[in-house]
Amino acid sequence: FPSHDTVNVGVGSTFVAIKGLNGNGVQYIEKAILKGASRVVIQEGISFDHPSVEVIRAANPRKALAELSAQAAGYPARSLKIIGVTGTKGKTTSVYLLNHLLTNAGYKTALLSTIKNSIVGIDLPASMTTAQPDYLHQFFKLCVENAVEYVVMEVAAQATTFERLETLAFDGLIFTNLDREHAELYPTMEIYFAAKQKIFEYAKSDAKLVTNTDDLYGAKIAHQYSQAKPLSFKDGGINWSEGSLKIGDATYT
Repeated sequence: FPSHDTVNVGVGSTFVAIKGLNGNGVQYIEKAILKGASRVVIQEGISFDHPSVEVIRAANPRKALAELSAQAAGYPARSLKIIGVTGTKGKTTSVYLLNHLLTNAGYKTALLSTIKNSIVGIDLPASMTTAQPDYLHQFFKLCVENAVEYVVMEVAAQATTFERLETLAFDGLIFTNLDREHAELYPTMEIYFAAKQKIFEYAKSDAKLVTNTDDLYGAKIAHQYSQAKPLSFKDGGINWSEGSLKIGDATYT
């Protein structure tokens, strides 16, 4: 299987050398080879050859990692219904609520969140909001093996910036809001919004899209995607009442 981290490299693995914010995977190629990697993916233009491994040069190693990870796992995401939640605030709460609703409706579910990951109620540790694709596709593979129907996941802006969503197609997406965050990556709100908006490019053509139009940027999503269902916390759009959640004309307990 492919990996960007030498911790997960074993005999026959593919090591994908990715340039990060604080380091470069090229520094760890020799370590990956010592651990048994048989193939190395590096950025085009980097001079590297080794007699015992296949060297592949990629225009975008991050995208290559996603594509190779999906292929090695057998494209498990294609057998799942995936609902993504993005926004600055409320992602974790929304994911937990959706997972609860789907579970109570009788579906087998999995969850990917900032706090924890879970497959049919079995919890796994989470290291970041949206995991790297080598982890994601192995997670999806476990989901398929456990007959999961729905995966509900948090989707961070970094997921598009760092190509973690390649090969995925969402059955549903929710946009909660946008507030100032991650200024080290996104110096302006418009740049930050563009990274969030790009997530919607990974939606299936018939995907259900929901956006919070009380938020300025949520309203922009509603304007740019005609199929997006606008929801408001005002005027009865979403209400809590005696333990029930009402969204439009539907009520969930």
